[in-house]
Amino acid sequence: MLEELQSTLKDYIQAGQVLSYLTAFVSGFFLSFTSCIYSLIPVTLGYIGATDTNCHRAFMLSLTYVLGISAMGLGACRTWL
Repeated sequence: MLEELQSTLKDYIQAGQVLSYLTAFVSGFFLSFTSCIYSLIPVTLGYIGATDTNCHRAFMLSLTYVLGISAMGLGACRTWL
């Protein structure tokens, strides 16, 4: 069943259908609530919160962090497919 789902998602992504990207995003969003991510929350908050009290700088650090994690995830997905 999992191989069939993987194959179907791979076909949708290769066809460039928007639904496949939305499905991958939603799946990744729900996977972010797994126990492996919980240990990173204090580290991330501590780093961003302890660096500066400037809201703009904190936002830029958060944005950089999210984009970096997203780029790594996309790179991993490209090698997986």
